Amino acid sequence: MNLRRISAVKQFFQLPCALLFIFVLCLGFTAVPAYAQPLQWKPSLNRRASVPPAKDLALLRAKSAHSKFTSYVNSENWSGYVVGSGSGNGFKGVEANWNAPCKSGTANSQIQYGSWVGLGGYFDANLEQAGIILQSDGTYRMFWEYIWSNGDPPYIDTTDVVHCGDPMTAWVHFGTSYCSNGGFYAHVQDNKTGAHLGSTCLSKSTGYGIQSADWIDERPLVYCGLTELADFNYTQWSNVLAQANFSGAGWSNPNNFVNSQLLMYDDPSGNYLAIPDGLHVNSNNTFTDRWYNYGTYC
Repeated sequence: MNLRRISAVKQFFQLPCALLFIFVLCLGFTAVPAYAQPLQWKPSLNRRASVPPAKDLALLRAKSAHSKFTSYVNSENWSGYVVGSGSGNGFKGVEANWNAPCKSGTANSQIQYGSWVGLGGYFDANLEQAGIILQSDGTYRMFWEYIWSNGDPPYIDTTDVVHCGDPMTAWVHFGTSYCSNGGFYAHVQDNKTGAHLGSTCLSKSTGYGIQSADWIDERPLVYCGLTELADFNYTQWSNVLAQANFSGAGWSNPNNFVNSQLLMYDDPSGNYLAIPDGLHVNSNNTFTDRWYNYGTYC
């Protein structure tokens, strides 16, 4: 998992340490059928959409001035929300529900997408995450992953198929409140079929990413760089909650913490690829993340 930054010279907003989950294709695993038979590219499906004017950088600066806790940050590969200040005890829990998006157009080795919840990865290299990754036929596979500076392979469910519209739940729990060994537990499940995938309570000497809690739609990294972002239409996130890492902490809306709305921005093309609707997570713990553009491959 490599760090990705947007040039501070070209962009007013800069993502400090946005990470890319390492896709199966990058790691060369043969056990996973993702993109074993890529669909043929169809130029007519490579549509472009205009980003709403309210999302230009000047207005984002204005929005920041009116938001007490939410800042607005450009990222090359993440769209969604992150909570945390980068200091203190961090978080011991993150969770959310969402429906597997119904993609449009083509997905292949150059056009990919995943959605997940996680702890860490924003302020440092360590990240624990669980979610789904898109396949070339429009279905998904569940995965969880522990990422650190040298990288660990993702654990992917190669048997159970997640279909468009399936209701998903995922969480990551950390620390002795959940694991007697002080480690973490990552879990994702398809609430329609009952299929699920999760880790045991894992203890890692390389440390944990707990300085942020994350709800993310992502375009992955391949051997040459970033993929294009598959047209996932939109992701409707709900039960978007984080739990601070101290005794007695309950589950809270992201607006109860310092948080950032992440806007996926493609530097080579100058286009926004995905942007959350609105100014912040809604009071009912929901937000919608919306696709606008494919972006540039590698």
